[in-house]
Amino acid sequence: MTSAASKSKYICLAAGGTGGHVMPAICIAETLLADGHRILLLTDKRGARLIPAHIPHKILASASPFAGSAIKQILAFGQLTGGFAACLFMLATKRPSVLLGFGGYPAAAPICAAWCLGIPAVMHEQNAVIGRTNLMLARFTKTLFTSWPDNDRLPASTPIYQTGLPVRDSFTRIAPYKAPAKKNSSIRLAIFGGSLGAALFAEIIPAALALLPVSLRRRLAVTQQVREEQKTALDAFYKEHEIAAETKTFFENVAEVMAEADLVISRAGASSVAEIACAGRAAIFIPFARALDNHQQANARQLCAHNGGILLSEADLSAQSLSEKLAELIENDKMRQQLATSARRNARPNAAREIADYLVTYGANRNKEAA
Repeated sequence: MTSAASKSKYICLAAGGTGGHVMPAICIAETLLADGHRILLLTDKRGARLIPAHIPHKILASASPFAGSAIKQILAFGQLTGGFAACLFMLATKRPSVLLGFGGYPAAAPICAAWCLGIPAVMHEQNAVIGRTNLMLARFTKTLFTSWPDNDRLPASTPIYQTGLPVRDSFTRIAPYKAPAKKNSSIRLAIFGGSLGAALFAEIIPAALALLPVSLRRRLAVTQQVREEQKTALDAFYKEHEIAAETKTFFENVAEVMAEADLVISRAGASSVAEIACAGRAAIFIPFARALDNHQQANARQLCAHNGGILLSEADLSAQSLSEKLAELIENDKMRQQLATSARRNARPNAAREIADYLVTYGANRNKEAA
């Protein structure tokens, strides 16, 4: 990095709503802060719950103008208008060198306000199918960062920079997978994504485990994310079928659980796929069937097309078919090792660093041109 680029910059980020938008923004924010830069993360009420106290952030009014009743839609437009006005004042006062948006409605007002003020805005798309809001906002941005090499319907007029998806250091530091040296050793199975699809995670996956031969069931050590209302029944089910299992509604140490896992079953949100790739673990991906534009299917395909995971369709899944696939993976150490190695080969562990360096360099180059 040049000496001009290494000087402290003031950079704004905009992300809200789900963790899929907010967590990558937090990774970038922490990278910039560690480098001595000043940042402000603009978010909404939902996003603010996920942001650590040490990251400077401000809550903006935001809502979807296309969901709910007509009255709710009118109110949402009012909130977006108020958020836009607040962004105009804030950005005009603070004049960041660049603004990075992570998509969704909470990023719309900041990006549009930056465009109106002549402040360069760039954007990051997490999924392998660009979101509709991001597709609309791309016309106001200088660059679109993408997480995956194969992304559908990217805008032709916006420069594309494929960086990968920023994930927390706790995942990138996980040691490469090594299959157990002893035959018939214990197999640790981590199951994430229970908040989406109660029937799949509370019924089909447990039933599939119960269909395994007794010799395989007794080798399993299951760690599973569940809904609160599922926990008691699942604990009793696993005990009845002699499956050692720990169930929790929330795991604070997901990276630690993944580091210890021999096999993972997961939905295919962009962050989940990127974390599994960085961890380098064999995984079965079962994309959420009702995800908008089927983007989870496209996310999983980024690894599975390169033998970095196994992709199963939720619509076609049965306890029997899943049980057969699990039995194959439990018994075949070489197969798990190959999946884990391929997943890691397709990871982008330096995504946060690449994006942070781009933002700082962009701001430095812009200041140089202005001078």
